Amino acid sequence: MDNASLFLHVNLYGFLLLVPVVLYFEGTALITILRRGDAATKLFLFNGCLYYLNNQLNFLVLEKVDAVTHGLINCGRRVANIGFAIVWFGIPVTFFNGAGMTLAVFGAFCYMKAKQMSVRPLQTTHRNSK
Repeated sequence: MDNASLFLHVNLYGFLLLVPVVLYFEGTALITILRRGDAATKLFLFNGCLYYLNNQLNFLVLEKVDAVTHGLINCGRRVANIGFAIVWFGIPVTFFNGAGMTLAVFGAFCYMKAKQMSVRPLQTTHRNSK
């Protein structure tokens, strides 16, 4: 079983395990909302599908890259989301917002440079040994 199938099965079994719990706690309110079928309900379901797809793609990316690189990708994504929200909604940027975004980008840059420096000596050593 490959990682994509494993992720699918784990989520399916988790969903089946949690449905009774959700129905117990949310029960009639959830069913009433889902039966309504208005725009908010469709957005709620669409959000759930996109959340699953995001997790599935993150799982597949994590299979190809190491965990730190994946964390940096997520960090960059968060900074991009915050930047988009600032522009789209016209949210004023406080000093701490700007410092946090700058620190995140600077940290990713430093990691990229450190990784490049650690790979370079291995490549030159490998060439010299031939």
